[in-house]
Amino acid sequence: MRRLTFCVAFLLAAAAGLMAQAGTTPSWLLYEQGKTWAAQGEFGKALQYYKEAILAAGVMPEADEAIGDVYREEGEFQLAERQYTRAYNLRNALVIPDEKYDILNKWAGLYEDQELYSLMESKLLMIVAEDRWSRGEQLPIQVERNYVDKGLDHVLALYRFDSRFATSAHSCLGWFYYRTGRYPQAVRHLLYAVILQVSEVADFLKQKDPDVAVTSLESFFDSALLDPDVRAWFAESSLASDLYYLSAAAWELGHPLRAQAVWKTLSSLKQAGKYADLSKRQLVKPFREPFLEPVYRLQSNP
Repeated sequence: MRRLTFCVAFLLAAAAGLMAQAGTTPSWLLYEQGKTWAAQGEFGKALQYYKEAILAAGVMPEADEAIGDVYREEGEFQLAERQYTRAYNLRNALVIPDEKYDILNKWAGLYEDQELYSLMESKLLMIVAEDRWSRGEQLPIQVERNYVDKGLDHVLALYRFDSRFATSAHSCLGWFYYRTGRYPQAVRHLLYAVILQVSEVADFLKQKDPDVAVTSLESFFDSALLDPDVRAWFAESSLASDLYYLSAAAWELGHPLRAQAVWKTLSSLKQAGKYADLSKRQLVKPFREPFLEPVYRLQSNP
């Protein structure tokens, strides 16, 4: 990996040299050089190139976002917040419009780092407000009713949602609402997080085999985790966590069969890591995780 990073840096440097001879270096190349330096932990050099990219472009919210990433990595939360604010305000200039959701997720993560949970929640709600599948009440209520009445297997066989930009926000909100005792909201957001992730994997597998069908959570794992790409995805995803906390919230709402069915599946899934172990504990003696007790270390300007 280090050799690949070095090769990329070398090629970018060579390209920059040629551009410099021609009298100009494009903003996108300066931005990519900044990303290369940031990946190597050379944050000072990364900031230099990001700022030069902005000067060359005039407006480049991607570079403002990247500067925010550097400041966040360095623990400069107020400076990071300023950059994310600027990047989001310039979102209409993004090359990839959906990048605005990444900015909001990082902004929310910045507040989570500081345990400023109300501010974190406000940014995440901005994302899910644009999820066409969870807007309004009719469909979310129907999804929840199907979950309570017929179980998660029925829900996963019935629904396919494609608003993947909202997955992380639903996941984080679901965890947050569980840890603050708002269990109905936790169930709603965690159901959407689970459905979105299963939909993504099901679509991916169907491209390889059109006959693949999701009939239950257990069969989903049995088939999906045979694929090395899906195994790598699962290790980085929030699916195990979302399933665990969905079940924990369902238990608190008086639906033990729904909780136990998923905990049983997770408990035998070694790829679920700590959530397999937690599920085993829940099956023996259900417990509630403690409520969040934020410590407001830094006052932030929204």
